[in-house]
Amino acid sequence: MDVPWDVRVQSSHGVAGGAALLTCSVPSVVRNHVTVSRWFKDGNVLAPLAAEA
Repeated sequence: MDVPWDVRVQSSHGVAGGAALLTCSVPSVVRNHVTVSRWFKDGNVLAPLAAEA
């Protein structure tokens, strides 16, 4: 089945200088086949995954 889909970051509130929790919304039709490996903003990696730290 050919189904178009997009991955989206859920918006959340935070405090300047505080930690942020980024969550990724993936459609259920492809969720088992998608792994988040990096977070990017304007082409720059925001932070490594916890497993790499």
